[in-house]
Amino acid sequence: MNLPLTGRRVLVTRAAHQAGKLSDALRELGATPVEVPVLEIQPPEDIAPLHKAIRELDSYDWVILTSANTVANLGAQAAALKVSFNKMAPLRIAAIGEATAAAARLVGLPVTLVPSTYVAESLVDALLSHPALKERDSRAMPDAEALKGHDFSRAENVPKGEGASAPE
Repeated sequence: MNLPLTGRRVLVTRAAHQAGKLSDALRELGATPVEVPVLEIQPPEDIAPLHKAIRELDSYDWVILTSANTVANLGAQAAALKVSFNKMAPLRIAAIGEATAAAARLVGLPVTLVPSTYVAESLVDALLSHPALKERDSRAMPDAEALKGHDFSRAENVPKGEGASAPE
């Protein structure tokens, strides 16, 4: 039987701890996977800001989770601090995709929002149309036009509305 990927070599660039499932699926299709991880998940050099944010998580308007790796690390750090997500005031959690949402639910984070497509721009659109953002409180949010086409790859690039801030 000739499988669809017989004789093909496929480069798998996922993190080492995540490559196995994809490589196994490729092998089943006849491919020869070549695993070359291009990223490695590491804890932050200074864990103090993360610990502070976890302790004050219920003071945020939204928590945006961008990967299952993020959720796993957030859950592990919360457990180390003996912080239970279940005991916090209702949190609004946005997850970039269904796998991230499932990981969040496993650690006790209720997911409020998952965009229809799993990219940052869809998440921004989904947040902007969510009823919770339409009930603007005293903190001004940037309007939709200010956010369209914005580079969200780094936290310091996120535009803030007048007076908008996150806990420090």
